[in-house]
Amino acid sequence: GNLGTSSRIFGIDTTYPLVSMIYPTNTRYTSVQSLLNYSVSDSRGFTNCWYTTNSTTNSSVSCGTNLTGLNSGQGSSTWYIYANDTAGNVNSSKVTFFVDSVIPLISYGVGTSSDGTNLSATSIFVNVSVTETNEANITFRLYNATANVNTSTYSAGTRTINWTGLANSNVSYTYNVTVVDTLGNSNTTQTRLVRLTLTDIAP
Repeated sequence: GNLGTSSRIFGIDTTYPLVSMIYPTNTRYTSVQSLLNYSVSDSRGFTNCWYTTNSTTNSSVSCGTNLTGLNSGQGSSTWYIYANDTAGNVNSSKVTFFVDSVIPLISYGVGTSSDGTNLSATSIFVNVSVTETNEANITFRLYNATANVNTSTYSAGTRTINWTGLANSNVSYTYNVTVVDTLGNSNTTQTRLVRLTLTDIAP
């Protein structure tokens, strides 16, 4: 008898989808990030796309649709976008970025003279309290009526300064303190005035 034969042509799809994160980028932001923009392409078409933000559970998205309404929060974030094609090939793209949108908090602390104080001294002591997770530096500034007497900038953590050897023949000084975070957000105390006077000597 006749043996029937048939032939089939089939292709094997070993090409992975192209997935590319567009936004956010690997940088530092001064605002909380809420958008995720990406591009995907594949010659055979997609079956699924999904994403994760900061290792949360997978969330589905229609392939090619950018995302809004996300919340990166503060600090370091890593976001992923994934796609698989009709043959089951999966590819992904990720981005890591950093957010600090919080303005540092700074206030005067114990031992700092009140505004308008008269002191019989040759020094001025300043103490501050700072709330800032990503502090870069802190700057103490002292002025007399005509010039900047001293500007001292320190890396994170310094909270006091004691300016000594100051003229005290009824000399007025003003001072303030500025703290800056790693993304350039800054805050400055109020400027206070202190008058240094000669110590009274009994006749």
